[in-house]
Amino acid sequence: MLRRLLFTATVLLCLLFFIRTVDSYVRSNFGLLRLLNLAQKPNASYTHSLDRLKTLFEKAITLYPNNRGARHGLGFVRWYAGSDAQALDEWQQIDLEAHDYVLFGQYADNVSESLRWYSLAERVDPANSELWLHVGQICQRDPSVGNVCERFLTHNDYNWLVDPEFDFDRAAWHFNRLEGAMYAIESCPGITSRKCAFVEINEITSTHGTGWQQCLALEPGLRYSFSAWIMVETAGQWIPIYYQGSVDGKPDGHRLGGMQIGTQDWTYWEQTFTAPVFDEDRACFHPARLLDVGQLWFHSAALRVVE
Repeated sequence: MLRRLLFTATVLLCLLFFIRTVDSYVRSNFGLLRLLNLAQKPNASYTHSLDRLKTLFEKAITLYPNNRGARHGLGFVRWYAGSDAQALDEWQQIDLEAHDYVLFGQYADNVSESLRWYSLAERVDPANSELWLHVGQICQRDPSVGNVCERFLTHNDYNWLVDPEFDFDRAAWHFNRLEGAMYAIESCPGITSRKCAFVEINEITSTHGTGWQQCLALEPGLRYSFSAWIMVETAGQWIPIYYQGSVDGKPDGHRLGGMQIGTQDWTYWEQTFTAPVFDEDRACFHPARLLDVGQLWFHSAALRVVE
């Protein structure tokens, strides 16, 4: 008789646990759908709606504390309410990583919101390279967005060029596409432990040549140092340490390293300059441009303010 009673009690407890778990997931899934709709179409009762969703997710967690969806939803409720620290507390209970916050920041609607997400990523992992890749790209466009740009510079050895060692392949670097040219990130010739940006021209289709670049805001009148390690195999012309902006809508290029001709083994190039006034204070930096048939590599490009 006692054994039967124990069996019945166990079945009832399991059934109760199952019902509470199902109820928890139903509530959280319904809440997540409402939260998604509210985020896409904010209305006059936005704050009231967030309060109701908060209650819904909290009840779901009470019914089943391991409900990740409910924790996720409650974190977003706090996020949309402007309580970033409380949102982080919720999300840390389901072990979100810095990468997750960086991903949210990438798909944010504006820079301000992206920086909120990146701030959470910084709290979780202050040295996260992916975080500083995206923060650096924001700061390149607008260095005045906040103190986060100073922290980016500290992390990046005070270099305004993002990801100088190509840890993220082409994420921060772009190239002037030229017909008949090939671009790649590959092991440096003779330095296999280091990555290089590589360009090869097989056929001359433009006298302007091509190369990799990063574009960013400059402060007119400020002194900068522009440098890179460069290797070239060509019988023709190439330009080291080149930058270009627009003045009154017309391109204005600066050959800090002058015009070069012929093959050159690994050489460190560095020049200082005073930033001129460009349209929108924006310039594009090319560690090296290849103008003729041949191959060119560079690594460790840097743009730093000269004290």
